[in-house]
Amino acid sequence: KWIKERPNVVVAHTFSKIYAMAGLRLGYAIAHPDTAQRLREFLSSDNATGLALAAGLASLSDQDLIPRSRAANEKAKKITLECLDELGLAHLPSHTNFLMHRINGDLDTYRRRMWERGIHVGRPFPPLLGYNRLSLGLPEEMEWFTEVLREFRTKGWV
Repeated sequence: KWIKERPNVVVAHTFSKIYAMAGLRLGYAIAHPDTAQRLREFLSSDNATGLALAAGLASLSDQDLIPRSRAANEKAKKITLECLDELGLAHLPSHTNFLMHRINGDLDTYRRRMWERGIHVGRPFPPLLGYNRLSLGLPEEMEWFTEVLREFRTKGWV
């Protein structure tokens, strides 16, 4: 409805989150035909691989994927937030599949210690230098993360 009535509206979606394909860097946009035509001049002919396109098409044909992904994401978030609250670690509100939580220490040291336990911690997010951007994984992965976080607390590392 909005696309037909308002040529200045573009709806953009990514496959990164709900389809769990962040590494493939695939997304799409829906726009009024006139707007879409103007946007074509900014397209790159080599920005999506054949693998990314095949995965995107396959995911669109799986009607149960979105509700399953949402349910798994909500469960993973619940597991993680309960642990953060239990440990008294501040966190920012989130409506996404990642959380920003306080680490109460040096991010580089935290990153190294997590790496030693098989958990990859990404780059800093200034100005939130005392926070970790935590991408939510599967519920069982977040159980492991919270186990490690509790261990860190007993050692005084967070």
